[in-house]
Amino acid sequence: MMKKIIRTGILALISTVIFDSAQAQQEESGSEKSEYAPAKGAVTVSLNFGSGSYVGRGAPAPNLQSYSLSAPIEGWFSAKPVFDLEGKYFVSDKWAIKLSGGLFVAYNPGYKEVLGTVDGEGEIPDGEIPSYKAVPATDNIQYSVAVGAERYIASLYDRIFLRVGGELGFSYGRVLQNADDEKYKGAAIGEAYSFRVQPVVGADWYILRQWFIGLDVRPLSYHYSVYSERPQVGMGLLSSDSHSFTFLRQSPTLKLGFKF
Repeated sequence: MMKKIIRTGILALISTVIFDSAQAQQEESGSEKSEYAPAKGAVTVSLNFGSGSYVGRGAPAPNLQSYSLSAPIEGWFSAKPVFDLEGKYFVSDKWAIKLSGGLFVAYNPGYKEVLGTVDGEGEIPDGEIPSYKAVPATDNIQYSVAVGAERYIASLYDRIFLRVGGELGFSYGRVLQNADDEKYKGAAIGEAYSFRVQPVVGADWYILRQWFIGLDVRPLSYHYSVYSERPQVGMGLLSSDSHSFTFLRQSPTLKLGFKF
């Protein structure tokens, strides 16, 4: 299956190169200047790679005597590599609106407790069978989405276009945990959400008429994050929030895109 996908991608790239070369030769013969800039009505799709993470909060233990919680100072990103998908629509020759996001979903099934022949904790005598404790079922969902707008600025090189704009983002993460065990009084929950506002500057280099490589830099950023947890059903959420301003803290984002 993977070989078929790779083969299809290579064929598509070769076809694009042939089409790009043929069209360029046709325009040169007609004394027309090549145009790589997206025009009004164009759509671009890109795969973005950078350093970041989705916000999240693990479910708390269900049977503690007390609980404490402090929201991280920077809940939006960490040093982990992250991919997301981005789409743009050009409302004019110079302005584009964009939507980007990513999703992570995971589920760990739970298992019932298996009793042995000895009660209590500690070492067991020879010949006795230990107990297997219940394994909690864990349901994890995390996603992020961002909307924004950018203005394209032509450079001295007809294949490179500079961009400046801004974006508003939202990220959410939730973990549910429950087990067939007397310690659990329903599902324990941990969740977090975060808003961000930040300017974006970048550049796109069109290696072909349809394919481009881009780079985004976010020099400033403001984040508002809320982290919450609830150990048992029927209890209120324990919450903590944070405000953070960052300057030159986020790694640049690399992009590989296609123009329709």
